[in-house]
Amino acid sequence: LGQVVSKTAEAGLSGDCASEWLRQCGVHGLCSIGAKRHGAACCSGCPDRVSRSAKVGIALGCYNLPKLAELQVVAVEKTNGSIPILLCDDHSPRVGDYAAIAAKYAHVTCWHNEARLGHYAGDLSVFRKAIQWGHANGLDYVIKLSQRFIWLKPNWATSAAKRAADEGAAIVMQSCVDNHTDLKIRSECVLLDVKKWLPIVPEMSSDRLGAPTELAVWHFVHRHFGGKFTEWPGMPVDRYKAMAGTVWHCSHSKSQFEKLAAYFKLPLDDDF
Repeated sequence: LGQVVSKTAEAGLSGDCASEWLRQCGVHGLCSIGAKRHGAACCSGCPDRVSRSAKVGIALGCYNLPKLAELQVVAVEKTNGSIPILLCDDHSPRVGDYAAIAAKYAHVTCWHNEARLGHYAGDLSVFRKAIQWGHANGLDYVIKLSQRFIWLKPNWATSAAKRAADEGAAIVMQSCVDNHTDLKIRSECVLLDVKKWLPIVPEMSSDRLGAPTELAVWHFVHRHFGGKFTEWPGMPVDRYKAMAGTVWHCSHSKSQFEKLAAYFKLPLDDDF
């Protein structure tokens, strides 16, 4: 134990976690406080210490379905409270409707693309905006969410942030198989550690993308984090398989979205 205390002191720590030295910290090789926090940098005095009350926000990819976006806002509010939400609009014709949503809900902000980027590049721009917005607003984590992927499970966002904090994860995601094609990542719902992803933002600024967004994001995960990720619990690898506590257009019918909208007493877009 004397050697343990000595090592802890040499590291500039207070000694409050010396008895945990043998388990090691996955970030610096130092200890982690509490067995459930193994792998996270959380010793007092560590500059990378993980906050127990991590701040998380939602970046919602949007295009021309503002009523669906409001349904998302209400669903997030009902399941996680008034956490910050960024509506990332890819220069849709209904840009004014998105601005109206932000004016209606105090915790919602809009960021519109100056020109239409399209499906691949537009989706990647949501990841970029999420990180920049999260950094500017002091968020620890941001969740990139597609407009047609709606969560109904209580505290799903805050639970994901806690999982990331507990494991020191740069990204919480799930692998993806789309009609027998390996797309590496289910881009419709991904949590990012803002601090760890911020240096990568300059690599995400392309206005043109000739391959699926999923492969572009996986390239960053492989290049910068060695392909390591924390799995999103319960999320199927098969994109077309229904997930409990969610409504998703690849696994649910239009009528199920309509029932959800009716439950919240909201309309859906006529062209949904």
